[in-house]
Amino acid sequence: STSTSVSTSVAPSDPGGGSSQVVGGKTVVLLSVFSNDGQPVVQVEVDGQVFNGIGIGETFDGGRYELRSVSGDCATFLYGDESFTLCANSTK
Repeated sequence: STSTSVSTSVAPSDPGGGSSQVVGGKTVVLLSVFSNDGQPVVQVEVDGQVFNGIGIGETFDGGRYELRSVSGDCATFLYGDESFTLCANSTK
C-alpha cells in the first residue's frame, strides 16, 4: 500500500498507519485490541503511559479519554465531545 500524505513532523517512535493521533495535546496510540472473557478490550498508550485492558465505556488517563466502541482492530474513542478512531497495526 502506498501513502500520498506528507507529514512535516513525525516523531521517530510514531508507529503511523492510523494507529496514533494527537488528541487533547497528547499522542494517543492504539497498541492492540484483544478479547477478555468475550468482551473487547484495548491496550492504549497516552504520551508514553500504557493503559491495559480498557473496556468499552471505560475512561483512562485520568478520565480524559473514553473507549466508545471496538470494531476488528480499530477502536473509537471520545475526548470531550470529539470522537476519533485508531486502528492497531496488527503484526501477527
